[in-house]
Amino acid sequence: MFTLSDIRSRVRTRFEASSSNRWSDADVNAAINDGIAELSEATRYYERWASIELKAGRTYYDLRARADTLLSVTAVQHEPGIRWLTAMTKADIISGYQLWEQSAGNPIGWFTRGLWWLGIWPRPASDPDQFLRVYYTAVAPALTDDGHIPDQLPDEFVPALEEYALYELQQREGETDKALYWWGQYKQREATLEQYMANRVTTARTGTIGRA
Repeated sequence: MFTLSDIRSRVRTRFEASSSNRWSDADVNAAINDGIAELSEATRYYERWASIELKAGRTYYDLRARADTLLSVTAVQHEPGIRWLTAMTKADIISGYQLWEQSAGNPIGWFTRGLWWLGIWPRPASDPDQFLRVYYTAVAPALTDDGHIPDQLPDEFVPALEEYALYELQQREGETDKALYWWGQYKQREATLEQYMANRVTTARTGTIGRA
């Protein structure tokens, strides 16, 4: 497990700048955290879930209050029966049910509208005192303390944060060739992590944000 302090020290070693006179700890930390944001957005490695109460007659649920850095919804579970809802598009529903918006009953499918709105079908006929567990990917949190570790990032992919930081610092130095070298190293590791995530996510947890 690598802490922010560990990652910063490794960046300084690889940058050949052990003194903080050239780049302050705050500068290096900022570059590392930029890497966390970039890597989590590109690979969707950071996963969370939120509980949402079902409401009578409501098809759409605003996710902003529960997932302010949301990237994509990956799965929806109906908690009382511990069953997965099926990922759908609105077109899937309309093709079989012309009056789909008037359908009421036990939800069996979910879809998204735009970035923040989760839709379910059919909508509950009455307040069921039940909940949905919504799984989603998000931008991973920044490291703010020297002892913090990158949440949910496997150790073998932590060097991607170093390489991104090196890319950013070399770019600030005006060292274009060196910056491009580290960018290439980072992108290779990003691609490997993206493949790793694709292989570990099951069909039941799959869905696309913004499907309409």
